[in-house]
Amino acid sequence: MQYRKFGRLDWKVSALGFGCMRLPTLGGESANVDEPQVTRMLHYAIDHGVNYVDTAYPYHDGNSERVLGRALQGGYRGKIRLATKLPCWDVKEAGDLDRFLDEQLERLQTGHIDFYLLHALNGDRWQKMRDLGVPGRAEQALADGRIGYLGFSFHGGYEAFQEIIDGYNNRMPKEARASVCTQCRECEEKCPQSIPISEWMAVVHQVLGEGKPYVCALP
Repeated sequence: MQYRKFGRLDWKVSALGFGCMRLPTLGGESANVDEPQVTRMLHYAIDHGVNYVDTAYPYHDGNSERVLGRALQGGYRGKIRLATKLPCWDVKEAGDLDRFLDEQLERLQTGHIDFYLLHALNGDRWQKMRDLGVPGRAEQALADGRIGYLGFSFHGGYEAFQEIIDGYNNRMPKEARASVCTQCRECEEKCPQSIPISEWMAVVHQVLGEGKPYVCALP
């Protein structure tokens, strides 16, 4: 298995992940997951180096999370990073995040979700989440350890994507910004694509400015 650096985390993700949106089923029914087959597939993938598994609340009418939770017992949960998603279209108030998250933790038989995503955001859904105060409740879940990292999946246009990125206060610390690059070129010696990073940092700073979230990092 090949691995890739995962953002700024001190962890490398497998080049192949295991997605749980379209699992094998019986009788053509989405909710009727072929659990023995899925368990064999998942264990084989993890045993051969896959370390990222992705699911979501509505997949297979909710049974994706349930089957996955059972399949990850016996030590397999500790071998992977787990991602699942909040069904934003069903969120009516900020407290719904806790309601869904706690249910998902129970389904997945785990004490924490490594990567928790706001599912299928677009401009309207992001406005709804923001107005309801969902980001604030998510930060509480981050603080108490139920969530490791918060993110989102996206189904919309560029302008809405930009609005989401700019609308959440996740700015990089000053010492990590492109503007402080000293052009030592140490990162370039480690870059497998031989990218002239020190030259690009000045361009990044000029285009994005001081207020946007960016960081000097290897590809």
